Amino acid sequence: HFFKLLEGDLMMHYPFGRVFELESLEDEAQRFKDRDISPTGLLSGKRVSRATKTAGVIERDYDTQIGENGARRYAWIFVDDIEGKYIEEKAHYELSFSLPKGSYATNVLDVLRGEAIKH
Repeated sequence: HFFKLLEGDLMMHYPFGRVFELESLEDEAQRFKDRDISPTGLLSGKRVSRATKTAGVIERDYDTQIGENGARRYAWIFVDDIEGKYIEEKAHYELSFSLPKGSYATNVLDVLRGEAIKH
């Protein structure tokens, strides 16, 4: 699987909640699987919590200091209310879904098209 939780990741309760540091990979992996929590990613700036340990080492490469306040956003979101139907007369497929606030539908569509992760 291309997505891994790391020691030192900063997590948030899902879909709303406060930031906390991942303490037990085993326990938190199950909570992630149960959609209770999700890891966060850094939006660089000042006055923002930073990852530690393994996650912190990776995050440091993307932590550019800027004069604005930073934030953390969900690094992994769960798509809900998925509905789709094929419209034969138009020869196309309509897809609808719900995302948490701050998420981008274009990112979901990139994943569905296989364009999200290119190595």
